[in-house]
Amino acid sequence: MLAQLSLTCLRRLAATLAAIQWLCKSSARQTLENNLILCLPNLPAVERQFLSFRSLRENTKTLLELPWIWSRPFNSHKPLIQSVIGEALLKNALAEQRGLLMLLPHLGNWEIVNHYLVDQTPLTAMYKPAKLAAIENLMQQARNHAGTTLVAATASGVKALLKCLRAGGVTVILPDQAPPPPAGEFSAFFGVPAYTAVLAAKLIKQTQCQCLTIVGRRLANGFEIVIREVDPRVFSEDLSIALTGINASVERCVRETFDQYQWSYKRFKYKPDSLTT
Repeated sequence: MLAQLSLTCLRRLAATLAAIQWLCKSSARQTLENNLILCLPNLPAVERQFLSFRSLRENTKTLLELPWIWSRPFNSHKPLIQSVIGEALLKNALAEQRGLLMLLPHLGNWEIVNHYLVDQTPLTAMYKPAKLAAIENLMQQARNHAGTTLVAATASGVKALLKCLRAGGVTVILPDQAPPPPAGEFSAFFGVPAYTAVLAAKLIKQTQCQCLTIVGRRLANGFEIVIREVDPRVFSEDLSIALTGINASVERCVRETFDQYQWSYKRFKYKPDSLTT
């Protein structure tokens, strides 16, 4: 049903649903506000409220855009990518053929990034299988494009990523999810201890691959792909320093488009003293 709507209508619907969530004080709003209080304690309360509402609206747009993208023909998304910033960084990295790890934060629309990257290079991407079989099948059908290899977040999936990078291939990881213990370590994110996955840092250390960030920011009539260099600390042999670099790289992406980050995700659900939710 969502696929039958235009992108403009879909986003208007999302804005309406976001307003309802805001008025009903939904759990998404509460999580979002709590995260912003933690990460932006010095921001005046009124400004934080405005940012909270904009963020809830943008997060809802993302929520509706994902199945909209999954349900449409693959090539139909090319006109939606209106500009690409930093494409030379990607081209240069691909030319070196020594492996490239793309860090893809939960900002804007991450599904459109997959469509862009598949046009540039064969891709191996790690994902978390959906709990519902119907959703899992839909995601598999939408993401299994020519040139895309999906691997689950398992031990065999990690081996597949290592093999890809060592062969000079390209992989994508979402670096800002709170992994189940003991798959992470605490590292500062906007000055707050956040349980951070160590997988990306270990892959870089073991393969000596290159690393860039990439996001799909939302524009009025489509999307903009933004590719950036990562913080140099990402390449440190010291795991804690590398994690600091990864979170700093994500922070930079967020600061460029604050309201499009998924602040409604429970990024700080694990506590340093107990690792309890």
